Amino acid sequence: MKKDMFFEKETAEYKEIFKDEIDNFREAVDNALKKCVRFEYVSGGLELLEGYYSPNWALEHIVGGIKRGRLLKSKNPKAYTFKYGFDDDGKIIFRHSYYKENNTYLLYKYVDNVAYAIYGDCDDDGSYVMIRYFVKSVFDKENRILEYLEYYILDGDVSMLEGWLYDYQDDKVTVTMRHQFIEYLKRYKRYKMHSYDDPHEFILDENGNMLYYTSADGRKFPMNPKALYPGKPEEVSGKQL
Repeated sequence: MKKDMFFEKETAEYKEIFKDEIDNFREAVDNALKKCVRFEYVSGGLELLEGYYSPNWALEHIVGGIKRGRLLKSKNPKAYTFKYGFDDDGKIIFRHSYYKENNTYLLYKYVDNVAYAIYGDCDDDGSYVMIRYFVKSVFDKENRILEYLEYYILDGDVSMLEGWLYDYQDDKVTVTMRHQFIEYLKRYKRYKMHSYDDPHEFILDENGNMLYYTSADGRKFPMNPKALYPGKPEEVSGKQL
């Protein structure tokens, strides 16, 4: 199969949702900034693509060393890791970070129960732009995250997926980490899709609090007590909506 036949649907969705931003990213950043009515600043949280407000709460427990950072009290701090901009409805529409001499931005759009984001590097005059990620977050009617999908952009198309799929039940939440990427098989002169699923189960008590989680091989792990949201899943899901 040809490379562009993989992730064809995802690439089409990305280019449709962000058709204006892809070719005019610097202008889109400036326009989003103008629509912000208030800002919040965070120190730390670089391990998460969306930082402090990432709805992907399971990652903070499963992967060691993940920290969301902390909200800064200052309304105009001299230094910060993330700057979040909110619109009139209280939704996040803008996120800025200055990291390793690069200005990185996330711009958000909302369609029904889905939050979309485009992640890119950009300098002040727009002479350098690199779109790196397309992010899609799907929520249920209770504002709980159902799908958190990070698509890596290469040469303008989706080329890899790091995803987390959530299934809520009365006594547990099953979270499946999904990895998909394309490999070129030089010997056969064709591309191949690799896909791996890694399920985890978060066990809940009668009040819906998370007690511990288990891996696919049945091993039991404690919850991360330093996680920003160590209690109920809905405490973090859907913060943007």
